[in-house]
Amino acid sequence: MALTLVPFGDIQALLELNGSSLGEYPALEWIVDNVQAALEAFLGRELEQKERTEEVLLPASGTAQVPLAALPVRSVASVTVDGETEDNYQRTPYGIRLPAQRSAVPVEVTYTGGFDDSTLPAAIQRAAVYQAAYEYQAHEFVGAQAIDTEGGTVNRPELGLLGHVRAQLHPYIHPLRTVVI
Repeated sequence: MALTLVPFGDIQALLELNGSSLGEYPALEWIVDNVQAALEAFLGRELEQKERTEEVLLPASGTAQVPLAALPVRSVASVTVDGETEDNYQRTPYGIRLPAQRSAVPVEVTYTGGFDDSTLPAAIQRAAVYQAAYEYQAHEFVGAQAIDTEGGTVNRPELGLLGHVRAQLHPYIHPLRTVVI
């Protein structure tokens, strides 16, 4: 089941849209489909809950930490370290932790991680709705730095995540990723 990051009812109310479905607004539909990628890039994590397999090459300096992209980790189906099954690991806020440090070996983890509609934090959904609304309101002027109107010229900032959107997302940044706000 796909994650509903931007519910139509929320964006409809915010933008005062008269239509009854997202399909009536092709530009908005495209924006809504792509806001998730922008938020995930900022957060350094994948949001949608699903089963996935990741392979991580541990650094030569050695570590027991295995960062995974989709947090929180809901369940782990299998872990292999350098081709050998590993059953002794712990789930952590960043992925999993092996029982001992390992150096320069591949670790493959099959797991279910991320959020579904019932576990998605309200702040992430709110940030996605505001970002989608902002991008939709400016969709006719993408790339324009100034817009001439009958009343004069309006300067537009470059398209990017809004400051208050970044602030709402900050608590959900991947724990092993550093982002400057």
